[in-house]
Amino acid sequence: MSLPHPLPYPLKCRPIFKEKPWGGRRMEELFEKPLPPAQLIGESWEVADLKEGASLIANGAFKDRTLTEAVRLWGETLIGTAWKRTDIFPLLVKILDAHDDLSVQVHPDHESCGKYFPAHSGKDETWVILESDAGGAILWGFQKGTTLEEFLRRLEGGSALSILRRIPVKRGDYVRIAPGTVHALLKGVMLLEIQEPSDSTFRIYDYGRVVNGRRRPLHIEEARRVMNFDWRENPYLIPEAVETPRGKREFVVECPAYRIERWEFSGTLELHELRETARVIFCVHGRVDVEDSENSFTLMPGETGIIPAGAQFVRLTSRDGAKLVVSGAGGVNLLQ
Repeated sequence: MSLPHPLPYPLKCRPIFKEKPWGGRRMEELFEKPLPPAQLIGESWEVADLKEGASLIANGAFKDRTLTEAVRLWGETLIGTAWKRTDIFPLLVKILDAHDDLSVQVHPDHESCGKYFPAHSGKDETWVILESDAGGAILWGFQKGTTLEEFLRRLEGGSALSILRRIPVKRGDYVRIAPGTVHALLKGVMLLEIQEPSDSTFRIYDYGRVVNGRRRPLHIEEARRVMNFDWRENPYLIPEAVETPRGKREFVVECPAYRIERWEFSGTLELHELRETARVIFCVHGRVDVEDSENSFTLMPGETGIIPAGAQFVRLTSRDGAKLVVSGAGGVNLLQ
């Protein structure tokens, strides 16, 4: 197969909608997502390159082809030099809509997968809260002093939820779910999830929920090998403001798996010398025009695009006070 375009160009992605027993219709209301009728949609996979789902490209010469095909053809020129792997797009980006409580779960790290779970891969993720009802919350980690023995005892006795930390959340909060952190998204919260490209999840507790006549399987033995009981006083990420003449910029999180920033600006931003990492741009508010020398598209609230590492020059033009969440490789300056 020959390249349909000599170099990667800015890509606009089409979402993949996933029906879930805890899902709802809020994405339709908030972001005007074209949800399939009569389904409870829990997840919108905005950028995905997995066997469980791969994003379709919505613009340009690669329109209607998958992100997996783009990665196969363009490799490092799309992904960048800062990532360890260039055979899979290094980020999985989703919107989650919790109309009901999600299961209590935990994700493994890469070391645990190499040692115990070779069929799995590690997953580090960060949540950006987009909307939250009054009293909206998540479960994040354990109460101080909890041990594995106590957790297993409580789990058997049906009181495991009582030793998990319930954390209130509101629009604009950021929470990192590092591997080993026991967590759950609770009803009334919608968020943007930026994570490593892995679907490895060990379910610990599911409220006795029945789906298609069966209870969903639990993974207690796997989870007990990776759960972290360390205490952290403040679960929220505190963005670090950076002085810039081109608008407001904040560092949200920096970890080996990714870097996340928040941009809010008027006028235009020009990006040059992007070779280290692709950037994934999610529009939270307003709208932003994305263009290079030959291609252009507009991101509306709730839409997502990819700026490839091989782009020589990309211009972003803010409309209506655009607010963006931008992610890329850890350790790389995303605004160059």
